[in-house]
Amino acid sequence: MRKLLIFGTVFAFLVVLSLFYLFSSTKTALPEGAVIEAGPLFVTKTVKYPISVSVIPSNATQTLGISVDYGKLEYGILPKGSSATKYINLTNHDEPVKITMLVTGTIKDMIKIEKNDFILHTYEKIPVKLNASKTGNFSGELEIRATKPKTWFSKWLISWI
Repeated sequence: MRKLLIFGTVFAFLVVLSLFYLFSSTKTALPEGAVIEAGPLFVTKTVKYPISVSVIPSNATQTLGISVDYGKLEYGILPKGSSATKYINLTNHDEPVKITMLVTGTIKDMIKIEKNDFILHTYEKIPVKLNASKTGNFSGELEIRATKPKTWFSKWLISWI
């Protein structure tokens, strides 16, 4: 019974620390556009990449192309009904990190991310698929959040956040 009481007290203390992190994290803007949030248990780095496509009618006679620009996910000009895939290479040389990806903007309904909300141990090549389902110009952002534990306890919690 005493061990259960001690465990409950320690667990409650760690929950309070987690809440402290949620409400009082510090943010630092980095030159490349990334943002770092540091709390008592975790450090989260967020990077946003522009994402866009121009979808033309399937019977249009226009030169098609996919952009290969670094730092952007531009799918170029695609005919309606087609699809294209780009890959994001994620590398980790430290403790395992939790990766979460979110697409926003007018393009979000056309994008499918094969793997999301996962623990990155060393290296992953993540496909980001676009299905050109309607004509028009679509854009948005792909936000990638990497959350890294700071303590031995947060290493255990990383899979639960």
